[in-house]
Amino acid sequence: MTVPAQPQGTAVRTWARTLAGMQKEAITRVAGTGVAWRFVSDEGPYLAGHDAAPCPLSFFTAGLAASYMNGLLLSVRHLSMPIRGVRLVLDNLYSMHGSVLRGTMKGGALAPRLRVEFETDVALSELQQMVSATVCASPIAGLLGTALKNRFALYHNGRAVTPRRVRRLEASGTLDRLDPDIAFRQDRDPTGPPIQLVGKLAAVERVEGKPGGVNTSLQEHQDRRLHCRGVCTVRPDGLLEVEQTLLKPIGSSFRFLCEGVNPDADICAPDIYGTLKSDQAPDAASYISAGIAFCFMTQAGRYAEIVRRPIDDCDVVQDTRVISADACPGANRGTAVPVETHLHLWTRHDDTFAATTLDMSEQTCFLHALCRTELETEVVVSRRLGD
Repeated sequence: MTVPAQPQGTAVRTWARTLAGMQKEAITRVAGTGVAWRFVSDEGPYLAGHDAAPCPLSFFTAGLAASYMNGLLLSVRHLSMPIRGVRLVLDNLYSMHGSVLRGTMKGGALAPRLRVEFETDVALSELQQMVSATVCASPIAGLLGTALKNRFALYHNGRAVTPRRVRRLEASGTLDRLDPDIAFRQDRDPTGPPIQLVGKLAAVERVEGKPGGVNTSLQEHQDRRLHCRGVCTVRPDGLLEVEQTLLKPIGSSFRFLCEGVNPDADICAPDIYGTLKSDQAPDAASYISAGIAFCFMTQAGRYAEIVRRPIDDCDVVQDTRVISADACPGANRGTAVPVETHLHLWTRHDDTFAATTLDMSEQTCFLHALCRTELETEVVVSRRLGD
């Protein structure tokens, strides 16, 4: 399976497909690494899900927290700062307003809030400067800080259909290379001992009749905020651990393991992926790419559920490309290329319904909203002095 490369950056191709209900699975590959990761996603009671796996926004929060943490660890090494411990708390905020039936419902994204806690004697002003520069240089900063015009191609019942409102991506004449089923057939499960990379920490209780409770996200009209929190720390083995909780709507807590900085790596490498343990746990960009695909597909399923026109199957092939500032001499901000998505729908309805589903999925997707909105991460730094 070919993954289109991105000069001076990181390219991730994601193949994703729907399962039962709100459940989905995805395979991600980073160009040039030869490593593939397989993820599953679900929704909680707020979307009539089974809560068997993290929701899409959880994946994005875990990936963004890991990207920031690895950037901080590399900066600390490069600057030879005497720091004994670091803890990162990331709050991702989103909005949903409008009516599905009237076509006015729109998802939104607000500026992430990042709190970094250090155990060190280094001056607070120096820490603040280092964190702000690191966040700005993150390869994910391009998704946040630039109003990207993401592109889409649509296939309905195996035929290419011209999108209506979204920015058009030319449909491929070689659909076999964009068929998610091929990816899932070719990638086999590992033969070594299993490692639990994602696991549930605390299950949510089913709450009826309250904001964020059972089925509230399936209401035809929405006026609400969403809040996803991730707490990232470094494990003794060098991997990152993110404890993620969906606070609004009311969701469960999950633990994600993410790749960490390789202690033997060259900190002056031209690309951050040359400095990470790329085969022990998923990388930040893979978690983020899977999250975007999952969120987009959730909105397609939610739209079909509300208008009572079921989708038989929904698959996605998505390319995400990000570039860290370190990969571009003289740059101080990470950049990104517009996300490219090939949406495959199988329905018993006409092409107009398929095109409307694409429009509403992009319009209500929280993570596509994040991409098309210029956002600046709000940073707060604190420290605990040494003994």
